[in-house]
Amino acid sequence: MNHIWRKPGVSRKDISADLGLHPNLVSDAVLQLIREEWIVEGGRQKVAAGRAPIALYLDPQQKAGIAVSYDSERLTCGLVNANGEIIQKVEMDHAADLPEDLVEKISRVLIKMKQDYGGHVIGVGVADPGMVDSTAGEVVRSSFFPKWNHVPMAKLVEQETGLMVFVEDCTRVRAGAQYRITLELHQKHATMLYVEYGEGIGFVLVTQEGIWRGARFAGEVGHVVMEPQGALCRCGASGCLESMASPSALETKAGDLLAQGVNSSLRGSTKVNAEAIFRAALEGDRMARSVVKAIVDRLGLATAFLVAALHPPFVVVGAETETAIRCLCKELRSALESRTLTEIASTVEIIEGMEFRPLALIGAGLMVFERTFNDKRHIS
Repeated sequence: MNHIWRKPGVSRKDISADLGLHPNLVSDAVLQLIREEWIVEGGRQKVAAGRAPIALYLDPQQKAGIAVSYDSERLTCGLVNANGEIIQKVEMDHAADLPEDLVEKISRVLIKMKQDYGGHVIGVGVADPGMVDSTAGEVVRSSFFPKWNHVPMAKLVEQETGLMVFVEDCTRVRAGAQYRITLELHQKHATMLYVEYGEGIGFVLVTQEGIWRGARFAGEVGHVVMEPQGALCRCGASGCLESMASPSALETKAGDLLAQGVNSSLRGSTKVNAEAIFRAALEGDRMARSVVKAIVDRLGLATAFLVAALHPPFVVVGAETETAIRCLCKELRSALESRTLTEIASTVEIIEGMEFRPLALIGAGLMVFERTFNDKRHIS
């Protein structure tokens, strides 16, 4: 089942060859999984001669994971199938401050979703916007809730719902989803460096085998101190990449220049936010372009270091909006060309990723399938 998850459309013959298993053993296992409604047969694969093998896929109708994502004000829950399709979604505002309060709200929604779903809910995936120990299912440090430290989120939700719960940080969740829904990456079994840009900045390396986590917290490059005397970051340090290159830094820089009387199409705007700055930069506004270059330059430097060290064939950029993603891709391409060897820069493709909001929910749901298939104890 794990093999089918990683290679959708694989045949019985392929599984037998790839895993070194006897064809009869594979056929028996596939038949059992079809009966248990885990997988379905698709169309026949094209072959030059002989009997065409039948493609196998996870069943998108009978199994689903419940996905949960939240920030300090908004809670979103959804049912996600094996294809990454959101088949049901519930959104609500919340004013929870303590973990127990938010877990209570989450649990009420999850129990109702499970009762209403006609298929089988295999587990819950929680995307938390902070530092997460995914192995322990623990929120180590929260980006939005100051009182949250070493919160056993998986345990709390499991106690309330009776479901298997997996917890991961939002950046890794989005990266995993982006890898799976980008056919060019998934079909080529390529390695991807995911660059996430927002109030939080993170990097995730993803391969066919899944997300690379290192010892536990690989990817927290956003909290590497770039300038010790720089702005205070929400992590408590000063001059982190996140505090120096985030949308807030972009807005502050643009506001200072406008206050100095610098000419720009943004002058007179009621609110100069990051989206407006990115849009103006793409349209050729000189001030906006200079602001983006100055602030995003630090992100470009960090990306260049990681690309030079890891040399992934693909870099995928994610952000809040399509405008931000387009502008960032342009800047990161320039950074790689100017800061890395030609032999490296010329062989790395930069791809525009998907916007944050739907990607977090899709990723949390797909995480349930991936984590379940990687541990047979979770399959019932």
